[in-house]
Amino acid sequence: MRSTVRSSPLLTETRMISFTSFCNITGLPAVSLPVHASAGGLPVGAQLVAGPWDEAVLIRLASALEPVVGWTDLRSGT
Repeated sequence: MRSTVRSSPLLTETRMISFTSFCNITGLPAVSLPVHASAGGLPVGAQLVAGPWDEAVLIRLASALEPVVGWTDLRSGT
């Protein structure tokens, strides 16, 4: 039998920041890109992280990936 955990605002917030906190703590630049949509239409993303003071490299990489992934065509129902 599968147990369920009731969601609370604190639990929801903890889940939301668990993938980004290491960047916040260390000061590393990061960007999240939508790269896919699940069969149910939910967005799936990739988080890219660069080294200290490498924001320009990160922005160039994200800009190069956007047209390849075609994320603007990933809207639900299209």
